[in-house]
Amino acid sequence: AESSPVQDMPDLVKRLTAGMAVLLLDGCAEGIAFSVQGLKYRSVEEPSGEGNLRGSREGFADLLRVNLSLLRRLIRTPDLVQEVQQADTAAKTEYALCYCKSRADPAMVRRVRKTLAAAKPELLLDSSYFVPWLLPSWARLFTPVSYTERPAAAAAKLCEGKIIVLVNGSPSAMVLPALFCENFECLDDYASTAVFASFLRVLNYASFYLTVFLPGAFVCLAVYLPELIPPQLLYKIEAAEKATPLPLFAEMLLVILLLEVIREAGLRMPQSLGHSVSLVAALILGDAAIATGLMSTPVIFVASITAIAVFVTPGLYEPATLLRIGTVLLAGLAGVAGVDLPVLIKQVDAGMLRVQDLHVGLPQAGDRADVLPVAAEMVRIHTAAILQQVGNDVLAKVVLGVGVSLVLAQVFLQDVPVEAGSYKHLRAHETKANLVCRLLLENKNRFNTALNTLKPPK
Repeated sequence: AESSPVQDMPDLVKRLTAGMAVLLLDGCAEGIAFSVQGLKYRSVEEPSGEGNLRGSREGFADLLRVNLSLLRRLIRTPDLVQEVQQADTAAKTEYALCYCKSRADPAMVRRVRKTLAAAKPELLLDSSYFVPWLLPSWARLFTPVSYTERPAAAAAKLCEGKIIVLVNGSPSAMVLPALFCENFECLDDYASTAVFASFLRVLNYASFYLTVFLPGAFVCLAVYLPELIPPQLLYKIEAAEKATPLPLFAEMLLVILLLEVIREAGLRMPQSLGHSVSLVAALILGDAAIATGLMSTPVIFVASITAIAVFVTPGLYEPATLLRIGTVLLAGLAGVAGVDLPVLIKQVDAGMLRVQDLHVGLPQAGDRADVLPVAAEMVRIHTAAILQQVGNDVLAKVVLGVGVSLVLAQVFLQDVPVEAGSYKHLRAHETKANLVCRLLLENKNRFNTALNTLKPPK
């Protein structure tokens, strides 16, 4: 039986259309609803987008009730709360708000519950449809929400005090708030030794920055700073570029766009053909482009490395792709300033992250009064360093001025105030004794980071 009784006619219609049976007694003003749905749905399978070596192989299904039972089977405590509601859409799709009441922030739970109830999407097919209401800002590369299809990962996030949003008909669970550093973590980190897990963490960070800045750095060094490249490598790059008709940055940009087209074609085609077609297309196009002299081997090699490295952190694929294309374009137009500007945009954008008035960005900033000075000082120091590098290059200064204006607009147009406080809940597999040590270390790191950030450049 359902935990809440049927009290009125709209509630009765809602339960019946959901496939439930309702028991009504003469003289009783309330009814009892029973979950007797016999709907056909996809069985519980291993998710294809999240691989791990150890741990559970189960993945969320498409039916909301099945997904809630998977979470309940992993967290068998009365602290787990699963609130099922109907969205304000024409289809009256059900969604569930899940949290642990002893660990989640009550104020944030109330704000998220109110926001989801007030959201009015035209159609609700996935939990990501709630993002425009939860995060109303449109000018944002990084979003403080993440998604998972593994019940084990969702249960770990619930134990950390986070909130899970599930939608009927979708196996994707939305986790909020999500920290930027969590994109480089996985469940296998808890099953490995500390040394190896730290090595994988460093490798993930290096792969992300490699896929974002390697093409732009290659273009900047080859075009504006060739004296920094070893002579043997420089001779090979120069010989390869003489045989191609396009400039180096245009050639790199074209290769990146072609790789994105091949990826989209392999993703949208039938699964039986997608992988083979994308692989054959990449091999044939790459060999034909080199044979005809349209593209050079060094450019294709660098673009291939970045295309592979981006899949190490799949949660950051969208911002990494946009930043990579912007870095190549700016590096070809403005040189060193074009490479440094995306670094500034990434730092400020990731630092200003917040979800439902909870700041999850700059660790040294607790509220709005701290966020704006720290972000503005970061922009000032970074701009001064770039101006020293560009010298008298007018185009580089114009590009820098436009980019800094956009960054400052994003910093100061934060009209929703940020509440004081930071995310300090228990993490998965963390005891209360370890929590005190971690918070003391975090406060020390905040002080040191703020001190280093506000230092003027040498």
